[in-house]
Amino acid sequence: MTTHPSIACIGIIGKHDNPLHVSVFPPHTSTPRAHLEFSFLLNASLDIFEQRSRDRNRVDQDLGLLQVVNERLSIWGWETGTGARFAIVVD
Repeated sequence: MTTHPSIACIGIIGKHDNPLHVSVFPPHTSTPRAHLEFSFLLNASLDIFEQRSRDRNRVDQDLGLLQVVNERLSIWGWETGTGARFAIVVD
């Protein structure tokens, strides 16, 4: 049986690094601390957003793979023209 990638969490982060919205999707919603754990992961990805936004040669708003958390989870990112950031944790 093959497993297909699925979205575990979506975070929308404001231009001042403030979390605007965090959604956690099943099966990760079954653990009581899931929201907190994914909030920490999204917060950890902000440094990578900041580092890549300094790149003056960047033309695309799609930042692609930001980091691999472990053998299951990875974080992908996209930044809008207004500075809002979307981080998607893929399981």
